[in-house]
Amino acid sequence: MVKRCAYGLCKSDSRYPKSLSGVVVFFPFPKPETQLERCLQWIKRCGRPHSQLNVSKINKHTYVCSKHFLNGKLTLEYPNPVVAVQVLNQTREQLGASRKPPKHRESRATPTPWMSTGKRA
Repeated sequence: MVKRCAYGLCKSDSRYPKSLSGVVVFFPFPKPETQLERCLQWIKRCGRPHSQLNVSKINKHTYVCSKHFLNGKLTLEYPNPVVAVQVLNQTREQLGASRKPPKHRESRATPTPWMSTGKRA
């Protein structure tokens, strides 16, 4: 089964092991039915909007990767992920957008005959 990290803007995904830097382990989210308080803490710390991550969205396929725990491990001393930094007002460039903006095209000085009528000559 595919494991994706539910934390903030993390893109860790078990389908792409080459993109995972080093050894990344996926920890399952605490189940709301048995550990509601802990589940709510994890949801808050992940920093995603309520529409993307809330108690009703947590299931057996919801994970947080080891990149978000101190020393990369889930321990008794640090049982929760570290708090995510909010990035609500950042632009695509600040977030490291991967696509280049479109090139500016020069407009033609004289339109071709078919451009004005919509039919090719």
